[in-house]
Amino acid sequence: MVRAEKQYPTIGKAPPSSNKIRGLVCTLWPLAILVLISCSKKSSGNGDGYNGNEPGEPPDGFALDGTVEDVPDQFGATDVELDAQDSDIPGGPSLECVVPIRECGEACRQVTCAGIVFEPWGWDVDGSVIVYYTLSRGSLHGVGMYTKDLETGEEKRVLAYPDDYFWCKYLSFSNNTVAYDIIDTSDDYDLCFRALHIFALESAVDSIATCYTDIFEESGTMHSLDMFGNSIVWHGKGEGDILDHSDLFLFDLSTWEKSRLTNRQACVRPRIWENQVVCAGYVDSTDGSKDVLLHDIETGEIRNLTQSPTDQTWPVIWENRVAWVDFRNGSCADIYWCDLLECEPQPATTNGACQDLPALEGDWIAWHDFRNDSNPLGYGSADHDNIEIWGYNISTGQEYQLGSFSTIIGDHLRIVNGKLYFQIPSDPETSILESGSIFEIDLSSFL
Repeated sequence: MVRAEKQYPTIGKAPPSSNKIRGLVCTLWPLAILVLISCSKKSSGNGDGYNGNEPGEPPDGFALDGTVEDVPDQFGATDVELDAQDSDIPGGPSLECVVPIRECGEACRQVTCAGIVFEPWGWDVDGSVIVYYTLSRGSLHGVGMYTKDLETGEEKRVLAYPDDYFWCKYLSFSNNTVAYDIIDTSDDYDLCFRALHIFALESAVDSIATCYTDIFEESGTMHSLDMFGNSIVWHGKGEGDILDHSDLFLFDLSTWEKSRLTNRQACVRPRIWENQVVCAGYVDSTDGSKDVLLHDIETGEIRNLTQSPTDQTWPVIWENRVAWVDFRNGSCADIYWCDLLECEPQPATTNGACQDLPALEGDWIAWHDFRNDSNPLGYGSADHDNIEIWGYNISTGQEYQLGSFSTIIGDHLRIVNGKLYFQIPSDPETSILESGSIFEIDLSSFL
């Protein structure tokens, strides 16, 4: 096991049953990064072309409920508290802030500040905890995974990586477990150029679930992770596929197995709720347009929810409700939604400007909106100065302006427990998202 100066769990932290000699080697920080990578790969689970454990067998020490029995103290997560704390972040002690605190409105607050959130999809929220990944230029506290407890205000690093060669593009968080990808951009990566990792927050056990072995993507690709309970989905291509067909893949934590749900059939940007996955694809499409598809993991049945001659993209799902980006009214998209029983599409907004990238929970739908921007044509055009977040409440039937920030907004919006989470630059003077933090808007304040 590798430990940083303040004893954070680090890349490929070995479970208690791992070889003690390998753990000793991994603690020698002056060794080359190649040794570090090798240690991490050999302490992880089954994946493509890698058999650290028997197929279908989770790695030793990993538990789905976030606990590990008989784990010595040195294997547990270590809370890290620096001397400084920032009173501008409400809720209690936290790591020292390294990014500015930005005012964002009466019902809005900035909730992360210990590190910059670089990737639009490199963070997630579940319950009262935010998880995100940052790089060395994004935090004085180091490269790796951070959490923010929204109830206590504590912000800490829970998983350390040695340097910026290890890049996380997608991250999803459910049931105290984090699924995330790591791209090894060094020239001397050992086995996995890109890997799906599973990190149990409570036990601080990190394991590789599946491994893509080459930079030329012949072993497969992985995009748009999403997670619900024990199920992790993404789109990409399989090993040996010549073209990136954007098929749908599933990793089941309860069996520690990967399966392919579609075969050379586009199903992009999947989002999962229980055993139902929504995505944008071309099933039953005779005109080349994308429709919103519903894939039942248990039965394998695929249902076309929209069947429109125009594109419907970026679907999201919550319980029995789905929302998506819809082009039925012209080249500038609107936001539509439906209940799954009949799925009769209903507009959340048909404003003449473009709308994009919805989020959904209960009666709330939120999205990126360009109606007050100098260029209302959406992300297909350049030079934006006032992208906003708008919302629609199904019970009231009303639209609401949720936030106006005169800046770029990260692609990923999440509504959790009646609160909207999003990424914007911490510094209002910059339009670079790579200086971003996570912000929160209390949606109840609009009702």
